[in-house]
Amino acid sequence: DLRHPKFNLLFFGSFVAMDYPQFEAAMEEMLNDPSRAYEVQVREIYTLGMYLAAKKYWYLRFAYLTFVGGVFIACAVLAWQVFAAV
Repeated sequence: DLRHPKFNLLFFGSFVAMDYPQFEAAMEEMLNDPSRAYEVQVREIYTLGMYLAAKKYWYLRFAYLTFVGGVFIACAVLAWQVFAAV
């Protein structure tokens, strides 16, 4: 439904079920109303930010922590081998 508050014309998941003429008409209607175009853009920026914070950055943080943990363990094993040989 084009009028549903969660519907976002700029997000591919929302318009993928629409055929092209329906999408084109909805885009034209949205772009002809400056306040609605502004609202859709603001909603898209907010949604992208929330997605990045909730999904992508969590994986990135996990990857960095795993890397730092691996470096720390590698240094500890190396130090143990060096001092165990003495």
